[in-house]
Amino acid sequence: MARDNRFYICQMDASIVGAYYLNSAYPTFDHFTFQPIITDGNASNDEYLLVVYAVGTSGTILGPAGGTPLSKPKTGPNPGLKANPQVQFANMKLNIAGLQALYPGNTVTPSPLTLTPFAYGTTNYVCYEVNNPDSPALATVTINPSPPAS
Repeated sequence: MARDNRFYICQMDASIVGAYYLNSAYPTFDHFTFQPIITDGNASNDEYLLVVYAVGTSGTILGPAGGTPLSKPKTGPNPGLKANPQVQFANMKLNIAGLQALYPGNTVTPSPLTLTPFAYGTTNYVCYEVNNPDSPALATVTINPSPPAS
């Protein structure tokens, strides 16, 4: 029987973004790193979500050492992205330029960011499209997998 491995749409609560981005308590904040995690490793069909880490300019993790797991949206359909059986993992980075595009007024808005998975070219990697529904321009930023994927 074929496996049905899925990467799901995730949401990043505005409180996570605001805890680091544009927060004077973290003047060295540099970017968010996203890492895929398997949520049901014992199941016959694997489900993947993301963990996010706030990272400083020196490369140190600013928040919880284990990162913050992101959750699926509570409403609406979430078919996810069917992953290849030989899925490959890579970290993804949302830097200051991406955050500025998502929050053009330099204010963290209340709605969560939506992270939608899609295939990274013809590889077995996955990348995400990040969307801020509160952005006046409906900004979208793509976060690609880190090398060696690119």
